[in-house]
Amino acid sequence: LAQLRTAYRRSREDHIDAFRADRDPDRLTRRMSASTDVAVRGIWQAMDIPGTALLAAVGGYGRCETYPHSDVDLLVLTPDAVTPEQAQAFERFVGACWDLGLPIGHSVRSLAECLSEAAGDITIQTSAMEARFLAGSRTLFSDLVARLAEGRDPGAFFQAKMLEMRQRHVKFEDTPYSLEPNVKESPGGL
Repeated sequence: LAQLRTAYRRSREDHIDAFRADRDPDRLTRRMSASTDVAVRGIWQAMDIPGTALLAAVGGYGRCETYPHSDVDLLVLTPDAVTPEQAQAFERFVGACWDLGLPIGHSVRSLAECLSEAAGDITIQTSAMEARFLAGSRTLFSDLVARLAEGRDPGAFFQAKMLEMRQRHVKFEDTPYSLEPNVKESPGGL
C-alpha cells in the first residue's frame, strides 16, 4: 500500500502539472480517472476480495470525469446478501482507500438491494446507470447493467430527472443574483 500511495500521489501531481502546461481539462479528467483506477484496483487486489463481488466506479468517477478534488464514488456489489466475512474485507478495503488519500464515497449492496433502491430513488438509478467496471465479477456487472436496463422507463426517467433538477434549483435559490451560488447545484452549474 505504501508503494501504491507513492505512485498515486506522483501520478496526480504529474497530471496536474501537465494540465498547467496544456490546459486541457478533458485530458486531465481522463488521466486522473486512470490513476485512480490503478490505485483502487491495486487496493482491491491487495485486500484479496472474494471473486463473486464486484467493484464499480459510479457518478462522475464512473464517467471518467475525475478532477483533482473530486470524490471517488464506488459501488461494491455482491450477488447475495453480504456475509460477515465479506463485510470485514470491504471494511479493510474502504479503510485502505482512505489511507491512500482517496476521498471515497461508497455503498455496499447486494444485487437485489441495488435494484430495489434504484427503482425507488432517481439519484441511485442515475448513479448505477453510469457505473463502470473496475474489478471483481464481470458476470455480476453485466447482470446489473442488464437488469437496470430492463426496469428503466426512459420517459419516466426523463420526467423524474427534470423534477429533480427543478427541486435542486429551488433549493439552491433559482436566481442569477445570488452572492454565493452553489457552482455544482445552482442553475447553470456543473
